[in-house]
Amino acid sequence: MLLDDDLATLAQRQAGCFHRDQALQVGFSRAAVESRLARRLWVPVHPRVYRAATTSVTPATKGFSAGLYVGEPYAFASVTGARLRGMDSLLVDSRTWVAVPHERVVAGRPSLRVCRTRHFWPWVLEDRHRLPVFSEARLVVDLAQLLDPAELRRLVYDLIRRDRCTPEEILAAAEGMGGRAGLADLRQVMGDFDPLAESAAEQEADERLQHGGIFLDRQVELWGDFGLVARFDFADTTLKLAVEIDGDRDHSSARRVHHDKQRDRATARLGWQVVRFPVTFVRRHPRQFVREVRDLLDSRHPLPAA
Repeated sequence: MLLDDDLATLAQRQAGCFHRDQALQVGFSRAAVESRLARRLWVPVHPRVYRAATTSVTPATKGFSAGLYVGEPYAFASVTGARLRGMDSLLVDSRTWVAVPHERVVAGRPSLRVCRTRHFWPWVLEDRHRLPVFSEARLVVDLAQLLDPAELRRLVYDLIRRDRCTPEEILAAAEGMGGRAGLADLRQVMGDFDPLAESAAEQEADERLQHGGIFLDRQVELWGDFGLVARFDFADTTLKLAVEIDGDRDHSSARRVHHDKQRDRATARLGWQVVRFPVTFVRRHPRQFVREVRDLLDSRHPLPAA
């Protein structure tokens, strides 16, 4: 039992998963490892990486197990890295994306995308869980391969507006990448960058709400056990009510609609209600907008005890 306790303590720091070598290091024999696998007390996640049968599969479990499988050095990249850095990339991908230095060859898995790159250092930082993740600027270069120009522009403007990175850092991360897919779009976005260009929709909505006596927090981030779940335009964190202002153009694409639905389902599982208002509705019917938000807030207040 002491060996199980030692391994459980180690696994707890790794979202419930562990490497075969770690089990051997705490004192399990090879026969004991095989016995637990045969009895399904331990469940393989990746080759030589396991979790206890009682451990639920979560995004954190997938992430930590991916790191144990590929080995150091590695960094979470692309869609996974963006989630860990609090970037809203619009991409919904259940796979874990991991990058390793180009000289290393690691086989991918159905749930794991392994990318080899010559541009590994010095872009690796630690996230809030002390996990290795590419910097925001380096992740923009990754995501430029997957986003269309409009989505890429939205991501870049959002990061710079929130002081998460600078245009110079993004251009430095793209330096020397050659003809990588998406770089032409990224260079076009950076060439057209206007630091004063920013959607006024949220500001207009905030002014309407405050004029009506409603004061909500802006740009509220909701974090899960392995990265950002959502960032809301407006929210009351006590009532778990979020108000989103959807631009007609930004929210009309099929990918944006799919992303919004996926995100709303994830936030609902955490007890949040998300309500969306088109920006045209806010501008054309400001009083009705304020009235509906007030009604929503009232509906989330707990009923007084009888």
